[in-house]
Amino acid sequence: MAITDNTAWDEFITAHRWATLTTLRTSGSPVSSIIAYARDGDTLVISTPGGTFNARASSAIRA
Repeated sequence: MAITDNTAWDEFITAHRWATLTTLRTSGSPVSSIIAYARDGDTLVISTPGGTFNARASSAIRA
């Protein structure tokens, strides 16, 4: 489903620029970070410092 397929999601994503990203360590424990994001059409582009756990985890999502 694309962001623009749902009016409520589209409006919310457009109106905000910050989110909480939670990923899981290999042990299963959660790690949460505040991230900035931008839209590129229906793609969300996230920004997080390069050395953080979530930066490494989010790059794995793209793979």
